[in-house]
Amino acid sequence: MSWIPIIVLIAILFVVLFITVNKKHTKGAIGFPYTSRNPLFSAAERSFLGVLDKAVGSDHRVFGKVRVADIAKVKSGLNNSARQGALNKIASKHFDYVVCRHSDLSVV
Repeated sequence: MSWIPIIVLIAILFVVLFITVNKKHTKGAIGFPYTSRNPLFSAAERSFLGVLDKAVGSDHRVFGKVRVADIAKVKSGLNNSARQGALNKIASKHFDYVVCRHSDLSVV
């Protein structure tokens, strides 16, 4: 059984619930203050992603625009200043594409 449709349905329900609750608590406010952005990838990036998907085969998956902080962590044992400095260097950075093993989604 595929879990993806169930997870997507649960996510949609949470979004609808969040919007409903948010509207009740923000009477007179500007409402939900977000709108959708442009597509995640430009036409050229989508094309390149398709080429990457074919190149890595079925044993791997390619993910796009992954935060560096989701893949790398700061070493333990650093003082607070060094740890914060290291975090600041990766806080707003991302990888354009990341290749992962299909079996466990570990980064290769």
